[in-house]
Amino acid sequence: MEKGAEQPLLPPQSEDRSGDNGSEAHEENPRNSHASGGLFFAHGTEDIGPINDTGGLVRVLWSELKKVWSLAGPLVFIYICQYLVNAVPIAFCGHVSTLAQAALSLGGTVVTGIVYGIMRFLMAQSKLMAMSVITAVLIAIHIFICWLLMLRLGWGLIGAAVALDIFWWLSVVAQLGYVVSGSCRPAWGGFSLKAFQDLWEFARLSLASALMLCLELWYYVALIFIAGYLKDAEVSVSALSICINISEIALMVAVGILAATSVRVSNELGAGHPRATVFAATVSIVSSAFIGLAISAVIMALRDVYPSLFSDDSSVQDVVKELTPLLAVSIFINSIQPVLGGNMAGDAVREHLTDHYSPGHGLQSELE
Repeated sequence: MEKGAEQPLLPPQSEDRSGDNGSEAHEENPRNSHASGGLFFAHGTEDIGPINDTGGLVRVLWSELKKVWSLAGPLVFIYICQYLVNAVPIAFCGHVSTLAQAALSLGGTVVTGIVYGIMRFLMAQSKLMAMSVITAVLIAIHIFICWLLMLRLGWGLIGAAVALDIFWWLSVVAQLGYVVSGSCRPAWGGFSLKAFQDLWEFARLSLASALMLCLELWYYVALIFIAGYLKDAEVSVSALSICINISEIALMVAVGILAATSVRVSNELGAGHPRATVFAATVSIVSSAFIGLAISAVIMALRDVYPSLFSDDSSVQDVVKELTPLLAVSIFINSIQPVLGGNMAGDAVREHLTDHYSPGHGLQSELE
């Protein structure tokens, strides 16, 4: 090879030494092929060419949308269901009392850390469909338990706390049971101290993202605490918690697209496709912005209807109606910001792999 020739970021696992037949065999090997959202970069594929007509734009756009939403679709569903875990009892509390709704808005649970750890493992194994089924079944059970304990049996706030604990522990049992059942082999071979190897590299890669998400969460929590010092604190906290829950549910769409964007950008960067990288990032941002705009429009159109779903208190409903224009603007802005973060995360993943895997020592051999 001539000096200065480009080296692939992650070269094929073995050299082609059998002519055309060997080349065909290499292409048929699924470990050397690239699937959008997989762990491996595309080898031997070409960057998208110039788009000179509308037909070409439509074809490339449709192809990219399929790649993005094959990843983002299940993730959006999972994230929305996970957020509904807290939103559902808050909505039920609004039909119990304003004080109960305000109190639950400040509550939390410690078992969620275990659940999210297992979720991340399943996501890394691309077990999105299994996660979607588990989450859908559990959220249906959760809604029934909330109704039974909080409204039917009249337990109120205590019923909400019990329902939340039941859901999170059911999530741990269901997801961990799926992992240890053998459905995640060969990635899961049982509990081992090897899980703590390269822990610092993992922490270093995820620290910035974790800090960003923590600051965003603390921002909303701080708003609720500050609202507690306003006039009519119960009404203020309840109304603000309703708006925040709606905003966060809408945000879950952007977070799902964020994850898909991170994968798409890192894959195309690693494959050396600058045009495809820019196009993937642009499609993700525009898609998320359009969805955010649509949700904002629906919220504005239903501003006189949706507050009654969360509270029977007319004072709370009036405050929510007043906050709706600001809520709509917030939803639109939040639909764009996370996806921009996904682009940066994708670039960070690519840089991490570039630093730690030389051309002669590919990621594929590391995972074998």
